[in-house]
Amino acid sequence: SLEINPKTVPALSGLAWIKATSKEKRLRDGKGAVELAEFLMQSPGADNNPELIKVLAAAHAEAGSYEKSIMAAQRALKIARDHGTVFSVEQIEVLLLAIEEKKPFRN
Repeated sequence: SLEINPKTVPALSGLAWIKATSKEKRLRDGKGAVELAEFLMQSPGADNNPELIKVLAAAHAEAGSYEKSIMAAQRALKIARDHGTVFSVEQIEVLLLAIEEKKPFRN
């Protein structure tokens, strides 16, 4: 089984983001994005990382699990606001708007 390696977290996060949000249909895979994002959420500090939680939210949206997606996006937004990361806040707000309209996010 795979183990979390801190050096691979950014690459896996990027892959999950592509699977969840790509404009190219052939690259999207909601189920695969959720599996990767949930795996990443096992990494140390993930519960307090708005970027990883944002990826999880996007993955759930692509898979059609909008309730889980909204909950994750709201959590990511709260953490990003608490951390004062303006860029993340803006990105997550855009993601949350799409999810609340039950639309997958495209990047």
